[in-house]
Amino acid sequence: MVNNNSPNPFDLLVEKFREVVREEIRTEVRAALGGTKEKSPSPSTEWYRADELAAIYKMPRTFFEEKGREGKITRAKPGRVVLFYRPDVERYLQKQATGGGQDN
Repeated sequence: MVNNNSPNPFDLLVEKFREVVREEIRTEVRAALGGTKEKSPSPSTEWYRADELAAIYKMPRTFFEEKGREGKITRAKPGRVVLFYRPDVERYLQKQATGGGQDN
């Protein structure tokens, strides 16, 4: 009879997968309960998708897409995803809030 008390080398890997799945489930549950689906961005993140900006600023996603197409905020398209430069978004919104910008 063989004593099989040695740990399985894949147990750690399986546990890491479980942690990732649990975090994804928590994120989805928060989104379903009215929270935002986005994860907390790292402080160095300056590029956001339109839906992320919409959640942050409580504005329609299409607002950011339109302003990006018009060239009023910086955007980039590295592949299929359109990203917006948050410092430009904040400058644009600040300018509009203070009445300094005429949005035609």
